Amino acid sequence: MGFARLGLTGLVTISLTVDDKGNVQDEKIIKSSHHELEEPALTAIKKWRFKPARKDGNPVAMHVAIPIRFTAE
Repeated sequence: MGFARLGLTGLVTISLTVDDKGNVQDEKIIKSSHHELEEPALTAIKKWRFKPARKDGNPVAMHVAIPIRFTAE
């Protein structure tokens, strides 16, 4: 059963590094409103790909924090 069906909503903030190829690395939970949402958030973020940051026209790694909101609809 999904979290939305259970009516569980919340916010999970994940700290991670986007490498120079746009891949997610070193992801970790830095804030969470519900422990039950942490694993699904980490599973999802590992599948994401980003456009890497650029410095002087060259792709570089960048540390970011990303909030993921879970809502029941």
